[in-house]
Amino acid sequence: MVHAVGRVTTDFNKAVIDISHDIGADVVILDGDLTGNDFMLMSMDHYRKFIKPYKKEIIDYAHARGMKVVKHSDGNMWALLDEMIEIGFDGFHPIQPQCMTIEETKGYLEGRVCMFGNVDCLDLLVFGTPQDVEKETRRTIMSGSPGGGHILCSSNSLHPGVKPENALAMFRAAKKFGDCAEIPTQAKFTREEIDLGKLAKKPDRKRKRSRRSLHATANNQTIGHTP
Repeated sequence: MVHAVGRVTTDFNKAVIDISHDIGADVVILDGDLTGNDFMLMSMDHYRKFIKPYKKEIIDYAHARGMKVVKHSDGNMWALLDEMIEIGFDGFHPIQPQCMTIEETKGYLEGRVCMFGNVDCLDLLVFGTPQDVEKETRRTIMSGSPGGGHILCSSNSLHPGVKPENALAMFRAAKKFGDCAEIPTQAKFTREEIDLGKLAKKPDRKRKRSRRSLHATANNQTIGHTP
């Protein structure tokens, strides 16, 4: 049954790729989270048996049409980065900051996969100020863009909870700090310095929450317990 579903969804995705190619698309993004904030959502054996072969078929199909393929997955993707590279993904989105850092990911993927991310849309773009967003956007550019291979965006999407002024602050900061001449030429980490096994098994990354986020949560809890 699982393989039957895999066959149906793969054929559907290939049809979508055909349509996308015919209307001029250069890139397709395959969504579907594979991990939570701490660990994978399935075993590695199940991933390799039921998901990986179908993803590779889709990637090969897109590549044969001259298109690039980006993988989207929230969560701690360290255990799957090599698997992702092996089957030919060209990009990785969005490097969720609650469980992966842009600096470490850059060091590991530099020169192999284009990174998309990772201005925090869980807390910062929702509860932060435009000044906070400008500061974090600059840091993200300086950490993720050395040597190229980085496309700045939020850590998932610009969902309805994102303040419009914060989205605009991110766009303006991208223009302000995105000059290649100002970006460092080398990443903070090298691949050899990354302990992949340790990062893949690290369940204690804490959510980076602003004071406004914590205040809002406290108010909600108070309201919820009011007689």
